[in-house]
Amino acid sequence: MTPSASDRLKHTRAAISTLVTAPVRPPRRGLVRWLVPVMAIAVLLLAAARLQPEWLRAQSDVVPSPGKRPATTGDPAAAPASSDIILDGYVFAEQIATVSADVVGKLEQLLVGAGDRVRTGQLIARLNADMAEARLRVTEARRGAAEAEHQRVTLVRLEALQAESRGRSLRDAGLLSEEQWEALGNRVRFADAQLQAAARDLDAAIGQLAAERLAVEQYSVRAPFDGIITSINARPGEVIAPGSYGGGFTRSGIVTLYNPATLGVRAELPEELLPRVGRGQRADIAAPATGNVMVAGAVVRLPLTADHVRRTVVVDFSIERGAAVIPDMAVKIRLHPRAGTIP
Repeated sequence: MTPSASDRLKHTRAAISTLVTAPVRPPRRGLVRWLVPVMAIAVLLLAAARLQPEWLRAQSDVVPSPGKRPATTGDPAAAPASSDIILDGYVFAEQIATVSADVVGKLEQLLVGAGDRVRTGQLIARLNADMAEARLRVTEARRGAAEAEHQRVTLVRLEALQAESRGRSLRDAGLLSEEQWEALGNRVRFADAQLQAAARDLDAAIGQLAAERLAVEQYSVRAPFDGIITSINARPGEVIAPGSYGGGFTRSGIVTLYNPATLGVRAELPEELLPRVGRGQRADIAAPATGNVMVAGAVVRLPLTADHVRRTVVVDFSIERGAAVIPDMAVKIRLHPRAGTIP
């Protein structure tokens, strides 16, 4: 039997009355425990969004290097202009070298340490040169003997010339025969030949001595340029060999140094931004490791080749002399519009 409209109205009123008069249950403790932290986190996120600097929200103004997130340089509170290009880079040294010896030998003395400043030609290390020094002493003795022989033959020739001069006077006076005069001339010619041979021997001894001295000098390792020692690659007692001769327990380098006057900055630039970059273009450079202290820089070298896989090019920048940076340190670069260039 279908209920009438009046019956349905009575049931509806009874249900409403029951809902109104029913006691209100307190919320569950578990719900309150979860609701409070969620609301606190939401409030913190909202506050952080409001305090976020404008330069971080303007993502369209920042051009990140490939594979890296957008970054800025210098004072983080300073917003870059919309035409600026922001890049990640690193410090490099144009003049850097791992110094080795020209010969194979055992390292005997190491005269510098990491962090030391050296000058061009300064002695860095010595290898054991006992054999080379022994050959040098033998060559010095030979050179001394050759020089003594040259002096002796010179005196012999001088005596022959004096005897020939006296014989000429006697021959003119008719007191010397032709055979005796001829003997005096032969004596002079023989002395000349001896002197020439002695001179050749002396020259050869001097050349050999210079070669042996150079061989001994090769066991002394010197700084090729002014710089700072960054690492010690060998210790006294280890065998040093130049270049590819090293192997096993043989070291091919003794120290590594770089010239701080040749520091620069290198960065990867997306290919599509290359038309916006020119030589001499000004840039601000800052290293997070130095507290983002900003220094001046400029584009000094444009790319000669490109990376077709990464679609990037490498651009080199100069950096202000005296900047507190070291090779391979990460830096942030803000490249100004091309109107700002350094001639």
